Amino acid sequence: VVIKVTDASNGNPIFDAKIKFVFPLVTHEGSTNALGEEQLTMFYQDTCAIYVGKWGYLPYCAVQLVDSNTQTINIMLQPGYGDDFEVDLGWSVNGSATTGVWERGVPHATNSGSTVQGDVPWDCGTSCYVTGNDANLDPDFDDVDQGNTVLVSPLMDLSSYTTPYFNFGRDIVTGK
Repeated sequence: VVIKVTDASNGNPIFDAKIKFVFPLVTHEGSTNALGEEQLTMFYQDTCAIYVGKWGYLPYCAVQLVDSNTQTINIMLQPGYGDDFEVDLGWSVNGSATTGVWERGVPHATNSGSTVQGDVPWDCGTSCYVTGNDANLDPDFDDVDQGNTVLVSPLMDLSSYTTPYFNFGRDIVTGK
């Protein structure tokens, strides 16, 4: 199966778009080449979740049946900035904390209900950036300790936007 990713505004291929196909038993991750294409070896036919992202474009997600008749999947990305964190678009983490630093993944709930219980419901997938995401049920096991942790987005050129705005979800739990 060939995945072809193009810019919806001009039809040009998008190089280095991140792709994630999630089948019930297998996950395939890759990046498009200079032609905007990624080759997926089909292990078996089934319905899968498709996530595609590239910084400077809005994320794409869909559920699709992939079978022996599926030759090419054409995906057009809309220019803009968005990230549902299902693919790695280059955010960086720095700081001095010894535990609980920012990480991209599926949030682990704790036994106290005092931490992020899941991803926001309005984006695709189940991943987000979260601090203190160890699988241990005790929320104090991996909280931010002995410093800070800073999450930094890739650069954005907002000069062509008349009224840019930011939309994000947040949750905060303070110490005891």
